[in-house]
Amino acid sequence: MAADPRTPDRVANCGWYARSGVVEIRDRAGSVYPAQLIVCGRPWAEPVCSAKIRTRKGAELSNMITAHTVAAGGGVSMITLTAGGHTSADSLASSLGLLRLGWRKLSSSRRWVALRSSAAIIGCTLAYEFTHGADGWHPHLHVLVWHREPLDAARLVAVELYVRQTWAAVIAGAGRYLNPRHGLDFAWNANAAALGGYVAKVQEAADWGLPQEMTRGDAKRARREGSRVPFAILADHYATGDLADWQLWREYLAETQLGGVGSIPLLRSTPGLRAIVLGPGASAALSDEQLAAVEVGGQLVGLLPWPSWAAVRQRREVPALLAAAEAGGLAAMNGWLARRGLGLADAPPVRPARQAVA
Repeated sequence: MAADPRTPDRVANCGWYARSGVVEIRDRAGSVYPAQLIVCGRPWAEPVCSAKIRTRKGAELSNMITAHTVAAGGGVSMITLTAGGHTSADSLASSLGLLRLGWRKLSSSRRWVALRSSAAIIGCTLAYEFTHGADGWHPHLHVLVWHREPLDAARLVAVELYVRQTWAAVIAGAGRYLNPRHGLDFAWNANAAALGGYVAKVQEAADWGLPQEMTRGDAKRARREGSRVPFAILADHYATGDLADWQLWREYLAETQLGGVGSIPLLRSTPGLRAIVLGPGASAALSDEQLAAVEVGGQLVGLLPWPSWAAVRQRREVPALLAAAEAGGLAAMNGWLARRGLGLADAPPVRPARQAVA
């Protein structure tokens, strides 16, 4: 993707340049990786940054859910909203616009305000997810609803009835059909006790829960036969050269955008929700760019000058370089570099021994 001249500059340059002119090669738990690189921080457009950002946002969300449901005795529910029946002739813009319009109508009515009060709803967290199949683009919106305590049967029914009626009217107003079984999905009171059944339902994976469902749309397998997530579309284009896949990718980027004020946030929460859940002293959430740039540490194997790193990247041999470092450390990595005439990595600086205090 980085070598493709059609790729936007910020994404194309992701991981190419070093912050200080030297790339650190580090080993963390037996896995070698490059550090101190300038990254794009674009979760919709760049797969490596996407995985970092989504994983770390998932961890943050998991901490918030635990603090709210376990420590504070609160409740969390999830509603999944779809854009109704669609065909391959329907653009992503039309379906995404319908989701946005529907959520504005659903969350701004007087009835919703009354339900928020009666159900003690303190806020919502939104996350979009995208797949594409034979019937075109299938975006859907996950809404995590935070309430001060688990909902009893009466309040649960009241909220679900309102959502179903309002969403059905929105979809019908757009001339689309809302499948009564698959057009909406609810996971009520999804605290630690209730989460197990939902996890089995959505993913059949022991480590997949609400935080992953909200943040890891890039890593999921599409549930419908023949459907693909956007990064799979991009991979298929590079594997086959299919220009139709490239057009789909461009359409997806145009709607999610690549940063700035108009971007779709990976997660968007009600203002002040983080402070309500974690307390007023909670640290501010990191931006996508900050999350992508977080270094995970590990033992320093060697310091690779940027020209050597650039040459390795140009030859598309970064995996081979890292494999050599994993197999035999600095010596093996330098042997690999020397055989290709790509220079040598420097050994980590030796720290002076600390003198004992008498």
